[in-house]
This record gives sequence, structure tokens and C-alpha cells, in this order.
Amino acid sequence: MSPNQLVDRRKAIKQASLLLGFTITGPALTGVLNGCTPSKVLDWRPSFFTEEEAFLIEAASARILPSGETPGAAEVNAVRFIDQMVAEYYLPEDQVRFRTGMQALEAHSEETAGKSFIKASESEQDTILSEQALTARKQFLDIPDSPQPFFLMLKELTILGFFTSEIGATQFLNFDETPGGYQGCVPMEDLGGKAWAT
Repeated sequence: MSPNQLVDRRKAIKQASLLLGFTITGPALTGVLNGCTPSKVLDWRPSFFTEEEAFLIEAASARILPSGETPGAAEVNAVRFIDQMVAEYYLPEDQVRFRTGMQALEAHSEETAGKSFIKASESEQDTILSEQALTARKQFLDIPDSPQPFFLMLKELTILGFFTSEIGATQFLNFDETPGGYQGCVPMEDLGGKAWAT
């Protein structure tokens, strides 16, 4: 197609609307031109989380174990694993602490970034989570008998969810579907530098 045949998007929409016998109003045209995207919708039903909480945990776990040259928490749907673990295996008081932690994370994001955690940039999310990690570590070290802080719970579940997934078990750990005899003390070099998944 030659440059003379190219039509800009705005002109094409106006011409199409005139051919159809109506005009597009300013707000509608702005929405179309800006690529108006629909709200994100979950494709699964959480057991414990609300939809908003699921998006929050999905975003946070994706920054704890980000994608890059290798898959991360998002690729293994760690959020579903975390939801199931909290719903089915956490005691009620731990569920309350987890939910309170999610609310505190969101409030911290609103306070520091001026927006919801899921709407914050990756850089802003990393800063917020780093602050949460420092606070959790300090709390955990200063009060040894205190319950596990929310951030440490989230990080633990994210990592556990990743390494118990098919991707984590087969690409990052040695995996043998039908293992042989037990060898309790084997040098890591003999295992190719990876621990066993099974």
C-alpha cells in the first residue's frame, strides 16, 4: 500500500460514520481512538479472594517472582494456588491476617503511589513490596514469637506455588515421574546443580 493510500484512523472513522448516516459523538470517538479497553475480568472463580483481591495478589506475586527470560508467578497462575491454600489450609485467624495484609498493601499503595497497587507501574509496585518486605522482616526479627507477617506469607505461597507447578517442577528442579531408590545425601554436582522436585 502506498503512503497516499493510507488513511489515518480518525478520518476512517468519520468517513465510515457518514456512510452509515450518523456521526460519532466526541466522547465515543475519544474512547475508540484511545483504544478503550474493557475492565479486566477473572477467568476463574476464587474460593477465598474477592475479584479485586485476586487481581491484587496476581499483581503482587508477579512482582515477587517476575517473568523475564524464564517464566514467573503469572505463567503458573500462582494466584490460584495462593487462593486455594488460604481458603482450604489456613486457620481462620491466619485468613483474617492475610486479608488484613492485603488491605494494608492496598492502603500503602494508595498512600505512596496515589493509586491502587494493580494500577501502579512495575517500578512503583517493586518499591511498595520492598517496603513491605523490610517492615515484615523487622517485625519478624524484633518479635520472634509473633505470627508470620502478611508479606512473608505471600512470598512463601508465591514461591511454593511456583515450584510445585509443572513449570517449576520440570524446568527448575530435577523431576523424575517415577523416582528410583532414595539417596539421602548426594552432592548437588551429581544432580546437575538442581534439587529434586520429587
